Amino acid sequence: FKSGYIREEFDFIRSALPIDERQEYLKMKREGRSFALQENFRVLILKGLNFWENKMTAIGAIDYVGVTSKLYQYIEEIQPIYRSVLVDEMQDFGTLELKIIRKLVVENKNDIFLAGDNAQRVLTKQHNFKLAGINTDNRSYKIYQNYRNTKEILDAANNILEDNFTGSEKWLTDIDILQPEFAGTSDYLPFIYHADSLSKELTYAIQYIQSILIASNSDDEDKQTACIAIVGYQLSDLKGLAEELKIQLLDGAIELENKKIFLSDLEQTKGFEFDHMVIVNCCEGTLPNPDLPEEEAFRDLSKFYVAMTRARKNLIISYHGELSEFVKSSVE
Repeated sequence: FKSGYIREEFDFIRSALPIDERQEYLKMKREGRSFALQENFRVLILKGLNFWENKMTAIGAIDYVGVTSKLYQYIEEIQPIYRSVLVDEMQDFGTLELKIIRKLVVENKNDIFLAGDNAQRVLTKQHNFKLAGINTDNRSYKIYQNYRNTKEILDAANNILEDNFTGSEKWLTDIDILQPEFAGTSDYLPFIYHADSLSKELTYAIQYIQSILIASNSDDEDKQTACIAIVGYQLSDLKGLAEELKIQLLDGAIELENKKIFLSDLEQTKGFEFDHMVIVNCCEGTLPNPDLPEEEAFRDLSKFYVAMTRARKNLIISYHGELSEFVKSSVE
C-alpha cells in the first residue's frame, strides 16, 4: 500500500469507530472505496494503526482525529448543557464527532444547525448522520446564492467538476453543484498557463501576483490577497520552499492580517478565500494522484474544486509537460 492510502484508512477507522470497537472494521462496509480491502489486509491496517498511535503517544504528539478518539472515551459523561449547537463545514465531521455534537444538546426543534457543502468534502472520514443519531429528514435547506466567486470562476470550476465525475455514486448524489448564474459578480477570465518546469511555474506565479498587487493603488485594492497552491505536495513538504521564497505558509501560524501572498497545498486552502488564486503543477501524472485507483479520483477532483473556488476574482491554472486530464477534458 502507498502511505497516503494507509493514512486515509487510519482516518476512516478513527472517525467511524471508538477505540474499543475497532474490530468491527474487519467486517464493516467501507464507504468511499471502489475496492474493499479483504479481511486479512484489514487486520494489517488495524495493527499498523495501533503501532502508529503508540508512536504518537510516545513522542507526545496528537492530531485532530486523535483528539476526537480520546474525547469519545468520555462520551457518556458529556451533558446536554446547550440550547442549540451551530456547526460550520459539517461535511468534514466524522461520525464520532457528530455523535459528540449530538450529546451536547437535547433533541428538540432547532437543536443542531449544520452548514456545509458536500462538493468540498475532501477528507476520508466516515460521515453518517443516522449512525450519529442526528435526524436530518425534511429538515434541510439549500442556499443557491454564491457570495464568493465570480461567474467566470464558478463556471470554470463547475465545468471541471461536472466533466470528471467518477467513483462513488453516493458521493455524487450528495453533491448539488451551484450554477454560475447564482454568482453575483464578474471579473477576470480564468486562464491556463504552460511553463517548461515547476520552477518556472512558480516564478511566473510570484511575478504575476506581485505585478497585480503592485498595480493596485486604491485602498480597497491594496487589501487584496493571493495564494499559490501546489498540486502533489503536502503542507509539510512546502515549509522549506515557503522560507526560501519568503512567502507565508498557509498553516496554523498564518498571519492573514499582515500578509498578502500565501503558499499552500490543495487541501489546506479549504476554509480560506483569496482575491487571486494560482494553482500550479496541474499536470498529467500528478493530478489526479496516480497511486490511487482511477475509480477514486473523485477525492483529488474534490480537493481541486475546493482550491479553485477559493478565488474571489482571479483564477489561474498552471502546468508543465502534459495538462491534467481533469482540465484537458473541459477545455478541449
